[in-house]
Amino acid sequence: MLVCPNCQFDNPDSGRFCQNCGLSLTERVCPVCKSDNPLGVESCLNCGTAIGTTWQAIVFTVSTPQNAVSQVLSAFAQDVQDEAATTASPPTASPLEALPAGSYLDLQQRYKLLAPFPTPSATAAGVEVRVLDCQPFQLSPLEVLLGYSLDEDSSEAAEVAAEDQTEPELDSVQAIDLIGHSEAAVKTAIPAIAQIYLTLQEQLYPSLPLIHDGWEQDGQTIILLEDRTHLPLLLDLWSDPDVLPIQTLHWLHEMTELWAVLQVQHCCQSLLELNNLRVDEDQLLCLQRLYLEKPENLLELKDLGRAWLLLFQQSQRTQLGSLAQLCQDLEVGNISTLNELRSRLEAIADELQPDDYKPDLTPTAMMPELPIDSATSSSSDSSTSEPSQPSKADPSARAVTDFEVGSIPSPVADLTTPDSPTRLEVDELDEEMPGDSDDVPTVVLPMKLMSLEDAGRTDIGRAA
Repeated sequence: MLVCPNCQFDNPDSGRFCQNCGLSLTERVCPVCKSDNPLGVESCLNCGTAIGTTWQAIVFTVSTPQNAVSQVLSAFAQDVQDEAATTASPPTASPLEALPAGSYLDLQQRYKLLAPFPTPSATAAGVEVRVLDCQPFQLSPLEVLLGYSLDEDSSEAAEVAAEDQTEPELDSVQAIDLIGHSEAAVKTAIPAIAQIYLTLQEQLYPSLPLIHDGWEQDGQTIILLEDRTHLPLLLDLWSDPDVLPIQTLHWLHEMTELWAVLQVQHCCQSLLELNNLRVDEDQLLCLQRLYLEKPENLLELKDLGRAWLLLFQQSQRTQLGSLAQLCQDLEVGNISTLNELRSRLEAIADELQPDDYKPDLTPTAMMPELPIDSATSSSSDSSTSEPSQPSKADPSARAVTDFEVGSIPSPVADLTTPDSPTRLEVDELDEEMPGDSDDVPTVVLPMKLMSLEDAGRTDIGRAA
């Protein structure tokens, strides 16, 4: 199934144009130079703008900890997998560690390596490599499985999807075969590590990247995540002297809240890898991926304190006294609960932003410095009555606050010719101005306040 990037309409795999809006499904238009490009390129062939869809692939060469939902396998689900494996003969793939840049990561030749495949890791963390999606409008098998309702009878939908598959992929066939079966059967086809992402992304997105696909191949588990390698590292921003202390405190608070959710799935190691912490355009702390904890070495809050101290040390950023004490107490275990850690962070936030700080919003502080007319100044000095201060809640009183108190004239109207043009004179000038009046920008013209008592007898305030 091809999803139109313009209108999100579902099209058959054999479609070349969107059946709803007519957009080409075999080419991609560059947003800069508007030239057409094939789907399998990372940058525009004309201007070099990045237009390709990239993913971050993580390949696990050893078995990963199993989630609770994947430990219980039904006999029926196992039969479905065995039947799908025997009815299709996938092409033989070379070992992933021997693949150069430009090779394909999967058997269906959809995901192209943008760099040589790294040396396999001997740990459960896996290896990372960026791949280019050569079929970006095609739903992944994981998206096919998650896009159908598992509680309703979807056998008819499975038949329609099978008819649309003119040359189906192996993974897509397995996904279609599982549609309409039990939820346990579908979860069996999803790798355990992918299930952890699916469980957490509802609570943590956008802090956690979205998972695009996941499968098992040649004894290895492969998952594709949202590519966040372009986002700046938290460590780099932490070293920036222009970043305010209150912003760094906010990032520490985000790490605390992420710790509370990640510890349920034993993924708190994700917060201890400094190269895994990034910041998006909204200054939100983001994880590049998940790191699973070792079953024999579960993490505690004091491990988070060590990571915070390491963050300050590597960035060489000066710590506040209270914040340095917090990190030390957290490292030695004096803070053992998340609620206590939250309270300490809130106290430091109050220290950085005291409640008694209030900006000067008095009318005098907001008044512009306007020149005082000499004639009105002399008459105002002889007046003994002092005008009342306007209320801040009254918008109509803003006209009075825009002038110095000493510049308000006496109750006797000044009938001399004003220096600034009146509304009538302005109207006469507008009539002489060539062109359409709608094209003339609105300009706030200076007006001269004659008298508060006589304002009702001016040409503006006179009733018709």
